[in-house]
Amino acid sequence: MRYLLGEPVLDIIMALRAGVSNSQHVDLDTALEIAPRLEVLRQLVIRNHHILDDASLSRMLTEIEAIDSSTSFMRLDLVSLVVRDRMRPGKKETRNDIRTTFTAALKLLLNHVRDAEQLGTELDGSAAVPRELAPPDKRTIDRLVNLVPEQKLAPVQFKIHEGFLSVDHQPSVASNRDIKSADSAREALVSQGKTVVEELGRSNCDTRFLETIISLQSKLEAADDVIQLGILNISCDEMAKRYDAELSGAVAARLRAHINSVAAYVAQFPDWRRYTENAAVVELDESDIRKSVGIADEIVSSLSDEPELIDPEVPHTIKLIKEAVGDPNRALKRTSYALFRTLENLFSKVFEFGAAFASDLATQTSTRLAKWGSRAVAGGLITLVLGWAGALTPIFQRLPDAGWLTPAISLMRTIGF
Repeated sequence: MRYLLGEPVLDIIMALRAGVSNSQHVDLDTALEIAPRLEVLRQLVIRNHHILDDASLSRMLTEIEAIDSSTSFMRLDLVSLVVRDRMRPGKKETRNDIRTTFTAALKLLLNHVRDAEQLGTELDGSAAVPRELAPPDKRTIDRLVNLVPEQKLAPVQFKIHEGFLSVDHQPSVASNRDIKSADSAREALVSQGKTVVEELGRSNCDTRFLETIISLQSKLEAADDVIQLGILNISCDEMAKRYDAELSGAVAARLRAHINSVAAYVAQFPDWRRYTENAAVVELDESDIRKSVGIADEIVSSLSDEPELIDPEVPHTIKLIKEAVGDPNRALKRTSYALFRTLENLFSKVFEFGAAFASDLATQTSTRLAKWGSRAVAGGLITLVLGWAGALTPIFQRLPDAGWLTPAISLMRTIGF
């Protein structure tokens, strides 16, 4: 059985092609945007060549050849980049970083895809099993386990159970003196919110705006994830300012009162107050925010294609947080910080899973390792996340308590992902 990893790989190829096509001139920022995607693609094909399906490989060849022949890509050849050369002589692995050109790197990727396509033809109809991963070093795994932090105060936290990624909803806990008033306020807000949703539904307001209000109402009714509730409310507030003129005076007034009431409600929760304090001291510029939004788009697209491995709520929730950021030129600190912390929590949870998976591989004790296909599933998801995390490391290095990401990526590579 050959695992259909091709869809998320194709998503990255299409993002690479879009990035190349949109580059109006050659500069370092353009190169930094495109180079990580090119290298991630190459490593994905190298590590998973034996499990990529034939249709995806054929489509990859077509897309890569189109990129190679584009005028935009030829301009990028003026900038050099570094690719990773891995060789496995026996059980030892050596790693050399090679400086090359964009064209040469794309040719390498093209050759790897062609080799994978040929290997797929040879394996069809046979009982061949792909090569075993070299057992990781336990000390390296222990270092990774100690390095990866617990998930942080953010709109979203995640969990992985038996290889299935989902949202880990957090209870909303008010301070002791505010518990009764918070409960009463939430009940009133739920009732008030239903009226707002109904009135907006009868109006001609923007569909996306209505969907955001409905998401806010759902989160109120769930009585969990107070930070996410606060971020959604900010998103509603910003959108309401844009669409206020489209609403009747009565509906606009009711909506404004509801948003203000939700803001007062979340202010009763210590987690929300700590979160806003943390966000206030972080400095993010427009390019940081724009890059994080682009990576979030890739994540949402790729994770949406794997419902058997990833709860659809995961990409849906990340999309909500991403949309709350709005225009990077005018993004608020609390919403842009929300996206970074949400992505950091995703990375830390997947890295934690990767360390556990590597430990199972080293000891050969997990029943999940009985079939090589399970390794492909884990390796494919982890490799994708490594690429996204790597693209954001320059930004995360400037965030408080996010310096763990760069050394963790290095350890994950050392383990073999």
